Amino acid sequence: MRAAPGEHAFVRLDRLDDPILVLQGDEDFQARKAADFELLKTRAGTCGGRVTYRSFAGLNHLFMKVERE
Repeated sequence: MRAAPGEHAFVRLDRLDDPILVLQGDEDFQARKAADFELLKTRAGTCGGRVTYRSFAGLNHLFMKVERE
């Protein structure tokens, strides 16, 4: 799904009939959990139960474990 210029992807989620799985690594700095993931959850909701959200602790954008020193 591609959003039109100036349109956010969550605006179009309610137009889809298919189930949607949103995955997020909480150490991702490209798609930030606080800004992007939470905004999507707030704006899109569950679209009648078709959207499932999962966040993974300690994983980055590629779902690889982030080692902290």
